[in-house]
Amino acid sequence: MQDTSVLGVESHKLHLHGDNFIIEQGFDNYDLMNDPAKLNLVDLVERNTIDIPTSGWVVNRFLADNPGLSRLECIFS
Repeated sequence: MQDTSVLGVESHKLHLHGDNFIIEQGFDNYDLMNDPAKLNLVDLVERNTIDIPTSGWVVNRFLADNPGLSRLECIFS
């Protein structure tokens, strides 16, 4: 997910109901050619709420082993 900061200079907080996900984040635009090689796939951080940095990005992944609908929401503070 990429924060393009079109509407302001605040980071976006996202929350996923029902599952935890593993994240990696960075700043500027996500570089599809170089950034995947930098992702930490060994000692991963697992959360259900994240901040997408202003003008930054996050990569998240999760094991979809919780049947049913899950809600991903933006939390404004």
